[in-house]
Amino acid sequence: MEGGIKAWQGSVAEGSPKTGMAFFSSAEKPQDLAALAWLLEEGTRTFYERLIPSIGDRDAAELLGQLGRAEEHHKSMLAEFYREFAGAEFVPPSQTAKEVVMEGGLSIEKALSWSEGKKIADILDLLMSLETNAYDLYIRMQRSLSDERGKKVFEVLSREEHHHLERLGAMLEKRV
Repeated sequence: MEGGIKAWQGSVAEGSPKTGMAFFSSAEKPQDLAALAWLLEEGTRTFYERLIPSIGDRDAAELLGQLGRAEEHHKSMLAEFYREFAGAEFVPPSQTAKEVVMEGGLSIEKALSWSEGKKIADILDLLMSLETNAYDLYIRMQRSLSDERGKKVFEVLSREEHHHLERLGAMLEKRV
């Protein structure tokens, strides 16, 4: 950082892709939060599904399959929550492949590209980052809602994301 932009010589940071949740600031209604969270859950499920064939670790692949099924459960909870608040059936918005993001706001394609040739520990580290972002997001959503049913939905989701983190962390400990 010394010397500022004039001293920069083109170096770039390395490591896993960064995640974030900035686009959630536009959601104001509980059903908007549910719809956005549903999209992230679907993106994460898709990422896990697409990552499994290339992961090269049977135990990790099995865990990703289990986590993907958990994301399906989360989507069901969020769709039901949406129906309660909107008074209408939840219809997932269509997205192009470039738009599809997952927990953490990270593009599936970017994450898949990054994961190519990476060690399993690096991939697990990325997955923990994604799940950490989801955990944090659901805690923030829970706190932002005044409706007790909404608070409960996001409390359950945050608890389940925390459980995902524990499982990924246990697997990572075995791999390093």
